[in-house]
Amino acid sequence: MSKKIVLILIVFLAFTQPNAEERDFFEELEIQSQSESRRNAVRVFSTIKETVSYSLNDRKGFKEGISQARSYVRLGMEAQPGPHLKYRLSGVYAEDLSHTYHSDLELADSYIDWGISDKVWLKSGRQTIAWGQSDFFQILDRANSRDMREFGLVGADELRIPVAATKLSYLGNRWGMDAVILHEVRVNKLASQGKEFDFFRDLRPALTEERTPSDTEWMMRLSANMAFGDASLIYANSFEDNPYVAHDPQKGNLYLNYLKTQTVGVSGNIVLDRAVLKAELAYNNQSSLRAKQGSISGPTVFKPTTNLMLGVEYAPNSDRFIMVEASNTYVNNHDESVGVSESQSAIISSLTQEFLRDELKLFVSWGHWFEEKSDLIRIGGEYALTDDIKLGIDYIDYRASDENALLEPFKDHDQIKTQLTINI
Repeated sequence: MSKKIVLILIVFLAFTQPNAEERDFFEELEIQSQSESRRNAVRVFSTIKETVSYSLNDRKGFKEGISQARSYVRLGMEAQPGPHLKYRLSGVYAEDLSHTYHSDLELADSYIDWGISDKVWLKSGRQTIAWGQSDFFQILDRANSRDMREFGLVGADELRIPVAATKLSYLGNRWGMDAVILHEVRVNKLASQGKEFDFFRDLRPALTEERTPSDTEWMMRLSANMAFGDASLIYANSFEDNPYVAHDPQKGNLYLNYLKTQTVGVSGNIVLDRAVLKAELAYNNQSSLRAKQGSISGPTVFKPTTNLMLGVEYAPNSDRFIMVEASNTYVNNHDESVGVSESQSAIISSLTQEFLRDELKLFVSWGHWFEEKSDLIRIGGEYALTDDIKLGIDYIDYRASDENALLEPFKDHDQIKTQLTINI
């Protein structure tokens, strides 16, 4: 190749190659185009779970052996047509082939999230509203009830029950405000009569009715985000998620009812190098409590209560995570009619360790209720066959040392649970 031809090529490349500013401009256009494409795209997602549980003991009408063979399917779609509009539609179908537990077919998280402006958002539909700091105790987290039909067996992603609500939010630079109105009352799902985890088994057949609440619930939150952590002030006018037992003197039977209560409290956390310290403090103007046996007030009494939670999350390295939470409920105006202690405490802790570049995850958790003389131990692991297919196995141990203990109805219901999860 002659020197003349080489010179021509060099000049051509010099004049046709974009300079740095031009490259930045065109790269920015490409990034914006890709971002716009992702924003307008509709994402379809699904989760399939196959669960088999094996009971290790004969217990109160239930035999040792396979206690659950459950299929769970979650389908949904979501999209963001513009910077101020998001929507999501999803549903859940679950079927227990053993007929020991329950079946479901319902609308899950489905909502429209509209940005009236950059700082004001309106979200309406079935949604999850997680307030407070606790991962285990329902103190200030009053919007979403829990699925308690398989106590200790339900995964964290299935535990919260979405509720139809409208939430108006203001998002400032360092603070925010939320106002929520709940359009439906969804209390904790409890096992029905004849099911293995029926909390009220010993009261049946005298317990013949459940009166579902229908009044409007609402709540507000004022939150602040600081360099060292977060803080919130919360007020809730809502029903207790668990029912209390009441007596109908005319019919002579027992029934389940729900108490509406006003809750005000504060929550916050402090972020350290490898740890997060968290706390919640709440006052309830009235709470339903078990009455002392033979009390003239009936099976339930109502007293104000103060709830405190202190917790810590600690990650010494990228493969290990430790969480501990302790709670205390103090009964104000405690007297002889109350069948529980003036102060009730509980502690829940968990340890998670990852191996094989996060493909294998092992964990152990322990919950202890001091005055209720109960323990719940869970040991398990999960192995990722691929990024979207995971296989898990858990051992769940229920313990109670008194006939009036919280977990006495579930004593000796120890289970081994296996689960295959596929995300598409």
